[in-house]
Amino acid sequence: MVEIRSSLAPILLADVLNPVLFAFMVYAAGSDRPVLNSSMMLAGHTTACFTAGIVISLGLVALTLLADAVAYFRTGEPLF
Repeated sequence: MVEIRSSLAPILLADVLNPVLFAFMVYAAGSDRPVLNSSMMLAGHTTACFTAGIVISLGLVALTLLADAVAYFRTGEPLF
């Protein structure tokens, strides 16, 4: 768990500089419950970014496996 926190901290710090997230944070700061709303927006945005990263990574792995299969069927030799 400590390893995840140590990798999340720099990402969250860089994420706060995102203009879209910054606009939502300013909006949340003016709401009735600014700390709760800001925290939830930051957590939701971070979760969405990590989910997108995982999906893209899995897609690249699938694309690599597909390229290897096509190369094997065309030449008889695997790429990797």
